[in-house]
Amino acid sequence: MQGEVETIQKRCNVEGFIGATNIRKHFHDAICVLGKPGPGVVAEAAVCQVPVVIERDGVMPQEQSVVDWVESNGTGIIVDNLEDLPPDLLHRLEVCRSVFLSHPQNRAVFEVADFLQTLL
Repeated sequence: MQGEVETIQKRCNVEGFIGATNIRKHFHDAICVLGKPGPGVVAEAAVCQVPVVIERDGVMPQEQSVVDWVESNGTGIIVDNLEDLPPDLLHRLEVCRSVFLSHPQNRAVFEVADFLQTLL
């Protein structure tokens, strides 16, 4: 466990706010996104195929469906408290990454754009 914690600490980059123009680059380079289960963050992480680590406690009612979705799809890790992460976090994140690889790539935004083009 000690080696895994040191590896995480060396690779950790804490960002309080990331502007829209930098989201894709940050998520592309990320091991995971650690934070609250906001639908925008989780959706962007899913498109970028980056697992999320989110907290179950203190979830606002409108975020509960996001927690349920992450849990049912296996695209992230739900913890009771972000200050008490599991000792096998990196291994569990790799399992989440394999879930993304087993699903077809999400191309919905392009499909909608193509459809709208046919209407014009």
